[in-house]
Amino acid sequence: MSAPGGDPLLRAVLLEFGRALALAGTAVSETQERLVRIAAANGAPDTRVVVLPTALMIATGPAALSTVESIPQLTGTLRLDQISVLYELVKQAERGELPPTEALDRLRAIRRMRPRHGYVLTVLGHTMMTVGLCLILQPTALDVAVAAVFGALVGTLILLTRGYHILNVLIPVVATTIVSALAFAAVKQGIADPGMRTLIAPLITFLPGGALTTATVELASGEMVAGASRLVFGGMQLLLLAFGIVAGAGIAGLPDVTVLDDGGVNLLGWWAPWLGVLVFGVATSIYFSAPRGTLPWLLVVLGAAFLGQLAGDWLFGAHVSSFFGALVMAPVALAISDLTRGPPSQVTFLPAFWLLVPGAIGLIGVTEVVGNPAEAGIEQLVDPVASIIAIALGVLCGASVYRGLWWIRSHPEKGRRPPVGRPKVATATRQEDTMTTLTVWKFDTPTGADETISTLEILAKQELIQLHDAATVSWVPGAKKPKTRQLRNLTAGGAMSGMFWGMLFGLIFLVPLFGAAIGAAAGALGGSLADVGIDDNFIKSVRDKIAPGTSALFLMSSDAVVDKVKAALEESGHKPELLQSNLSAEQEQALREMMAG
Repeated sequence: MSAPGGDPLLRAVLLEFGRALALAGTAVSETQERLVRIAAANGAPDTRVVVLPTALMIATGPAALSTVESIPQLTGTLRLDQISVLYELVKQAERGELPPTEALDRLRAIRRMRPRHGYVLTVLGHTMMTVGLCLILQPTALDVAVAAVFGALVGTLILLTRGYHILNVLIPVVATTIVSALAFAAVKQGIADPGMRTLIAPLITFLPGGALTTATVELASGEMVAGASRLVFGGMQLLLLAFGIVAGAGIAGLPDVTVLDDGGVNLLGWWAPWLGVLVFGVATSIYFSAPRGTLPWLLVVLGAAFLGQLAGDWLFGAHVSSFFGALVMAPVALAISDLTRGPPSQVTFLPAFWLLVPGAIGLIGVTEVVGNPAEAGIEQLVDPVASIIAIALGVLCGASVYRGLWWIRSHPEKGRRPPVGRPKVATATRQEDTMTTLTVWKFDTPTGADETISTLEILAKQELIQLHDAATVSWVPGAKKPKTRQLRNLTAGGAMSGMFWGMLFGLIFLVPLFGAAIGAAAGALGGSLADVGIDDNFIKSVRDKIAPGTSALFLMSSDAVVDKVKAALEESGHKPELLQSNLSAEQEQALREMMAG
């Protein structure tokens, strides 16, 4: 029975699109925005959407009941050819060019698509992926040969269990246990060299690097439930794989503690990592069935990520090298998608995440802690976490800079930098012309901002303030950084994307942690925001005022009677401090266009 006031056909289309985007590894904020645009293009602008990694909630009208749909992850993620077709359908649906009935048929056809290559070539692709990653991880010649054998073994196990849901859950641990037992036995017999590199490379398709990076991006964008759940999932995957390695050591016996050493040797020469990138790209296109014509673009993005990583390593050291890899990779992937007939950015993003090896570094660190706790230090866990955060921040900064440059290129008639108003303390004077205001209300307690949400709802009903978007920041004493949250339920989904809040909060709170290492990127990112009325003075003043033990409420609003808003907040038992930056109608529209890409 259909929900009152809703369109069951449109609801089915949105659910199918949401399920497909989730299986493509798309962040929940992007999925939600795309579904809302598809609904609006089909005559349902009031559609409400809530997206979680494993569930969707959709109502296609103001009075419609919400439909909840689960997203079974046991069906497996989509291949690159399926992702490419999916994103083309999404673009057509967002433009209103795809009737709902046709959209359903084509979406279901995506799930039935067969891989482009047969079993033998697919196993060969997995073997080559293993060799490519091993070359990047600084191996010896013997390491490469052993990794190739293990890669073929794991690829065969994956194909034999494909389609069996229970086995799909068990195969990562089983394969890891078998490979590690064989690897440790080979070291004991002198067939293989000690070290984790040949052991990690065959497990590349099990590594949750993409999930961990997406989780960090979602957390930075205020998607706490999705980001936290994805982070727990990725961490659990690492622990299960580490358990398999330790179990393999228990079966074959640990020949020497140096087996768990992750130090690189690289006796092959300087050319080995470059050859590894090439082999990895070709193998990825084979194993994940990339569509025809994708390989050159895939190699371009992988090369850009690797060059950025090398430059970051040379300039600032290995700890932030992955940030520069992601910073370079994100604009290149987006430009290929927007400016050429290349594949969607998601198709080239996923292999690049593996190339930056946050999952590999994380598994090495976790295994050292689990398998050799007496020798392991806190850096074995801190280093992979820092690498994942650096990659996520690089993606946010790179994508935001690209969107800002794209907006400037698309609006040459508006000039390089529209006039901006300097941040100032708000007064009781009401603007005669409607003006959007980004206000920050600072509270002296970590819970103050959250405690005023109900007051905002009352003010909105009394038409004392028109809310376009809102977010809160809470900084508990002793915490290294604050928690952020976008208030989608307060503003009917939010006018700005989660990317905007992630970008703004990253500039305010994360940039000081990384310091000069990302100063240039932060400057470009700040320039993009300054173009739409949010300048350095505003960012610095907010950064100086929000400290541990405080909280803040960020509001994008218009028509606010400031004195009455402040009085209402004080009546709730708080005395907030106010800072604001006014945006003209032109700047508000520019900001929305920049965030929408």
